[in-house]
Amino acid sequence: MKITKVDCLLLRPLDEGWTGTPDGIGRELRTKGASFQRIPHECGERICGRWQCNRCFQEGAVQVAQPDLGNCGGITEVKKICDLAYIYESSVQVHVCGSPLVTAASLHVEAAIPNFQIHEYNVNTMLPEMLKCAKYNYQPVGGYYEIPELPGISNEISDWAYGESEIATIGG
Repeated sequence: MKITKVDCLLLRPLDEGWTGTPDGIGRELRTKGASFQRIPHECGERICGRWQCNRCFQEGAVQVAQPDLGNCGGITEVKKICDLAYIYESSVQVHVCGSPLVTAASLHVEAAIPNFQIHEYNVNTMLPEMLKCAKYNYQPVGGYYEIPELPGISNEISDWAYGESEIATIGG
Protein backbone atom coordinates (compact mmCIF):
# COMPACT_ATOMS: atom_id res chain seq x y z
CA MET A 1 0.00 0.00 0.00
CA LYS A 2 1.28 3.44 -0.92
CA ILE A 3 0.98 6.26 1.62
CA THR A 4 0.67 9.71 0.08
CA LYS A 5 1.08 13.20 1.50
CA VAL A 6 -2.71 13.48 1.81
CA ASP A 7 -2.87 10.17 3.73
CA CYS A 8 -0.23 11.40 6.18
CA LEU A 9 -2.09 14.67 6.73
CA LEU A 10 -5.27 12.70 7.45
CA LEU A 11 -3.44 10.41 9.91
CA ARG A 12 -2.08 13.23 12.09
CA PRO A 13 -5.17 13.63 14.30
CA LEU A 14 -5.27 9.88 14.93
CA ASP A 15 -1.97 10.02 16.81
CA GLU A 16 -0.66 7.17 14.68
CA GLY A 17 2.48 5.53 16.11
CA TRP A 18 4.66 5.90 13.02
CA THR A 19 4.74 5.20 9.33
CA GLY A 20 7.30 3.35 7.29
CA THR A 21 9.03 3.68 3.98
CA PRO A 22 10.40 0.98 1.73
CA ASP A 23 14.11 1.07 2.48
CA GLY A 24 15.11 0.97 -1.17
CA ILE A 25 13.61 4.33 -2.19
CA GLY A 26 15.88 7.19 -3.09
CA ARG A 27 17.19 9.88 -0.76
CA GLU A 28 15.07 12.68 -2.20
CA LEU A 29 11.76 10.84 -1.78
CA ARG A 30 12.69 9.53 1.67
CA THR A 31 13.64 12.99 2.94
CA LYS A 32 10.68 14.72 1.32
CA GLY A 33 8.29 12.21 2.88
CA ALA A 34 9.72 12.74 6.35
CA SER A 35 9.51 16.53 6.00
CA PHE A 36 5.75 16.77 5.56
CA GLN A 37 4.55 13.91 7.70
CA ARG A 38 5.08 15.08 11.28
CA ILE A 39 4.36 11.47 12.17
CA PRO A 40 7.49 9.62 13.28
CA HIS A 41 9.01 7.73 10.39
CA GLU A 42 10.68 4.30 10.68
CA CYS A 43 13.25 2.81 8.42
CA GLY A 44 15.80 0.06 8.57
CA GLU A 45 14.44 -3.46 8.50
CA ARG A 46 16.03 -4.06 5.10
CA ILE A 47 19.08 -1.86 5.59
CA CYS A 48 22.22 -3.90 5.95
CA GLY A 49 24.51 -1.85 8.14
CA ARG A 50 25.27 1.28 10.09
CA TRP A 51 26.58 3.19 7.06
CA GLN A 52 23.25 2.94 5.26
CA CYS A 53 21.40 3.84 8.47
CA ASN A 54 23.70 6.79 9.03
CA ARG A 55 22.69 8.22 5.66
CA CYS A 56 19.02 8.04 6.68
CA PHE A 57 19.74 9.76 10.01
CA GLN A 58 21.78 12.51 8.33
CA GLU A 59 18.92 13.16 5.91
CA GLY A 60 16.50 13.53 8.82
CA ALA A 61 14.41 10.82 7.22
CA VAL A 62 14.02 8.49 10.19
CA GLN A 63 12.85 8.94 13.76
CA VAL A 64 12.44 5.25 14.62
CA ALA A 65 15.30 2.96 13.62
CA GLN A 66 14.27 -0.62 12.94
CA PRO A 67 17.44 -2.67 12.43
CA ASP A 68 17.11 -6.40 11.78
CA LEU A 69 19.56 -8.78 13.50
CA GLY A 70 19.62 -11.08 10.48
CA ASN A 71 20.07 -8.40 7.80
CA CYS A 72 22.53 -6.15 9.63
CA GLY A 73 25.19 -8.64 10.61
CA GLY A 74 24.16 -9.63 14.10
CA ILE A 75 23.99 -8.24 17.60
CA THR A 76 27.15 -6.11 17.45
CA GLU A 77 26.14 -4.28 14.27
CA VAL A 78 22.57 -3.73 15.52
CA LYS A 79 23.94 -2.30 18.77
CA LYS A 80 26.11 0.11 16.76
CA ILE A 81 23.03 1.18 14.77
CA CYS A 82 21.15 1.72 18.05
CA ASP A 83 24.01 3.89 19.34
CA LEU A 84 23.97 5.87 16.10
CA ALA A 85 20.20 6.35 16.41
CA TYR A 86 20.73 7.66 19.93
CA ILE A 87 23.16 10.31 18.64
CA TYR A 88 20.46 11.48 16.20
CA GLU A 89 17.78 11.38 18.93
CA SER A 90 15.93 8.53 17.24
CA SER A 91 14.28 5.68 19.07
CA VAL A 92 14.67 2.00 18.23
CA GLN A 93 12.37 -0.92 17.64
CA VAL A 94 14.46 -3.94 16.66
CA HIS A 95 12.80 -5.68 13.70
CA VAL A 96 11.71 -9.15 14.83
CA CYS A 97 10.47 -11.50 12.15
CA GLY A 98 11.61 -15.04 12.67
CA SER A 99 12.09 -17.71 15.26
CA PRO A 100 12.15 -17.42 19.06
CA LEU A 101 15.96 -17.28 18.70
CA VAL A 102 15.62 -13.80 17.18
CA THR A 103 13.09 -12.76 19.81
CA ALA A 104 15.47 -13.66 22.64
CA ALA A 105 18.43 -11.87 21.05
CA SER A 106 16.31 -8.79 20.30
CA LEU A 107 15.06 -8.58 23.87
CA HIS A 108 18.65 -8.52 25.12
CA VAL A 109 19.63 -5.73 22.70
CA GLU A 110 16.54 -3.70 23.59
CA ALA A 111 17.27 -4.04 27.31
CA ALA A 112 20.78 -2.67 26.76
CA ILE A 113 19.94 0.57 24.92
CA PRO A 114 18.62 3.87 26.27
CA ASN A 115 16.52 4.68 23.19
CA PHE A 116 14.36 1.53 23.09
CA GLN A 117 10.77 2.37 22.09
CA ILE A 118 8.75 -0.83 21.74
CA HIS A 119 9.32 -4.53 21.04
CA GLU A 120 7.89 -5.77 17.77
CA TYR A 121 5.70 -8.82 18.13
CA ASN A 122 5.35 -10.89 14.99
CA VAL A 123 2.84 -13.71 14.80
CA ASN A 124 5.27 -15.68 12.62
CA THR A 125 7.18 -16.56 15.78
CA MET A 126 4.19 -18.70 16.78
CA LEU A 127 4.20 -20.80 13.61
CA PRO A 128 4.90 -24.47 14.42
CA GLU A 129 7.92 -24.54 12.10
CA MET A 130 9.41 -21.55 13.95
CA LEU A 131 8.69 -22.93 17.42
CA LYS A 132 10.49 -26.18 16.57
CA CYS A 133 13.70 -24.29 15.81
CA ALA A 134 14.42 -23.13 19.36
CA LYS A 135 14.45 -24.67 22.83
CA TYR A 136 12.62 -21.78 24.52
CA ASN A 137 9.61 -19.74 23.42
CA TYR A 138 9.35 -16.30 25.03
CA GLN A 139 5.93 -14.64 24.85
CA PRO A 140 4.58 -11.44 26.36
CA VAL A 141 2.47 -11.67 29.52
CA GLY A 142 -0.02 -8.88 30.01
CA GLY A 143 1.55 -7.01 27.12
CA TYR A 144 5.11 -7.17 28.49
CA TYR A 145 8.14 -9.39 28.01
CA GLU A 146 10.44 -10.43 30.82
CA ILE A 147 14.08 -10.17 29.82
CA PRO A 148 15.36 -13.76 29.64
CA GLU A 149 18.12 -14.58 32.11
CA LEU A 150 19.60 -17.79 30.70
CA PRO A 151 23.24 -17.69 29.51
CA GLY A 152 24.13 -16.20 26.13
CA ILE A 153 21.13 -14.92 24.20
CA SER A 154 18.91 -17.05 26.48
CA ASN A 155 17.94 -19.48 23.77
CA GLU A 156 19.42 -22.34 21.80
CA ILE A 157 18.89 -24.10 18.51
CA SER A 158 16.68 -27.09 19.22
CA ASP A 159 17.72 -30.72 18.84
CA TRP A 160 15.04 -31.01 16.14
CA ALA A 161 16.61 -28.17 14.13
CA TYR A 162 20.07 -29.73 14.41
CA GLY A 163 18.64 -33.09 13.31
CA GLU A 164 16.95 -31.55 10.27
CA SER A 165 19.97 -29.48 9.26
CA GLU A 166 22.40 -30.30 6.50
CA ILE A 167 25.88 -30.48 7.98
CA ALA A 168 28.88 -29.45 5.90
CA THR A 169 32.51 -29.72 6.97
CA ILE A 170 34.83 -27.13 5.52
CA GLY A 171 38.50 -27.92 5.32
CA GLY A 172 40.36 -30.77 7.03
